[in-house]
Amino acid sequence: MDNLKSECEKTFYQELYQLPEQNQSLVIDQTTQKVYLKKTLSIWDEQVLRYLKEHENRHVPHVQCYYEEGEALILIEEYVQGESLASLLSKAKLSEEEKKEAVVGVLDAVAFLHAAKPPIIHRDIKPENIMLTEDGVVKLVDFDIAKIYHGGKDRDTMLLGTEGNAAPEQYGFAESDPRTDLYAIGVLMRILFSEKTAYSDMIRKATSLDPKDRYQTAEEMEEAFLAASGAEGFDSVGRGRHSGNKRLQGKRKKRVGWILLLAGAAAAVIFLICFFGIRNFRGSVSQTTGGSGTTGAYDEEALLERLLAGEETAEALPDGDYKEVEIVESGYTIKDNSATYGLVLHNPNTDVAAKNIHVEAVARAADGTILATNDSRIRFIAAGDTILFGCDNMLYWEQGVGDRVEMRVYQKADDYALQEGTDILYADELPVSNVSNMKSPSGSTVITGEVKNNSDLDLEEVCVTGICRKDGKIIGGWFVFEEGLKAKGSIPFEEHPASLLDEYDTLDVMALQWTPFSLWDAAAN
Repeated sequence: MDNLKSECEKTFYQELYQLPEQNQSLVIDQTTQKVYLKKTLSIWDEQVLRYLKEHENRHVPHVQCYYEEGEALILIEEYVQGESLASLLSKAKLSEEEKKEAVVGVLDAVAFLHAAKPPIIHRDIKPENIMLTEDGVVKLVDFDIAKIYHGGKDRDTMLLGTEGNAAPEQYGFAESDPRTDLYAIGVLMRILFSEKTAYSDMIRKATSLDPKDRYQTAEEMEEAFLAASGAEGFDSVGRGRHSGNKRLQGKRKKRVGWILLLAGAAAAVIFLICFFGIRNFRGSVSQTTGGSGTTGAYDEEALLERLLAGEETAEALPDGDYKEVEIVESGYTIKDNSATYGLVLHNPNTDVAAKNIHVEAVARAADGTILATNDSRIRFIAAGDTILFGCDNMLYWEQGVGDRVEMRVYQKADDYALQEGTDILYADELPVSNVSNMKSPSGSTVITGEVKNNSDLDLEEVCVTGICRKDGKIIGGWFVFEEGLKAKGSIPFEEHPASLLDEYDTLDVMALQWTPFSLWDAAAN
């Protein structure tokens, strides 16, 4: 009966989009219209997956189903829409309170795992495996090397974990147990707060070489953390009661909206499939966990027309009647395991707007090995316009030494539109002024300024982007989204670029017209 059920479950999920991560894709459950993450595993513990399927905690992705396929295991689990703690740390965008909430959320997730009978040990707790959703919820992800703890062994059968985060016993000195995860949380605290804080004693205790000198349970460690933090304001964070950092939600939606947009045209289809059902469709919208929704609450044709404003409704030009977008200038900076890059792009057509421009960046090692890729999309470049495009959070990798970043721009033949009669703004209609470049108390860079809308068109969202130069050469760039720019109005912006851009000579900033995400947000809610 279980085999029959498994065979039936396989047919529920249709693949939508292959993710950049190896052996991962997004799939849709055709019975519920919900989107899930599909992973192909070569190492797994079936008891762990069974527990995560039968039990739920808001800080742990729920396992929907799993089944064997040859020598591999196919896992269908909750798709966590958000940004990793590692990514947010690289941009210095987490306050002390947000860091505290991240620690308590992870402790709550670990307490849930360790409460299983027998306990589950995650064994790979690190910033890359901690997600913050757009609703401000902390999620501990990636259970690929998690195991059930039975005890009674001299050491682990397989030495698994991440160097620098793993406890000594994960290198073969003893058997990993629940205290192994507490060691990793101590390392996480060191990364978040450094040892010269109120948590110094906690960090030393949690990362003791001998497990018996560490905290013995997640509950004990959380109690100590709350006491060191000042328990007031944190009582509701643990035990799955926290409702999310409301102050963060607006900012995080902007971050996530940009990231999800850049995932590509296939990811775009996800929302429309989830909302309107399976259909043939070409377009570009954002990734989302979706939900079935109720189409009767919306005018489908009007919604589609607005979502695709200036794209699918524009008149396509025959082959040969346009010139391709040009890269006028580009540059990048590589540091450790991440990179930032920037470009100047020009549309040489005098009466034709370019749209849906792909900007592909590839980070390579010295031997040519690809370390990371990103395919970004720019909505419009008006006829004859020259624009800036900067990116500071899309190229990062876990292993290897970066040697160079290669960039190219490309489009499809029908990704051009006649300028006449369209609501495509020229760059000079969105001037940027009062740009200020300051240092925050923590030492990170803060860029502020103001965008004015000189057109008669209300814009629900604009992208403010900048490129940084040193010795006259581009060394990287950044972006931020702002909402609600009315015709003839203005709006302020604030950005905290990646630490790779701390030292530069000049800064150029530009505002770009963007297709809004408000309709998708409304539909999802």
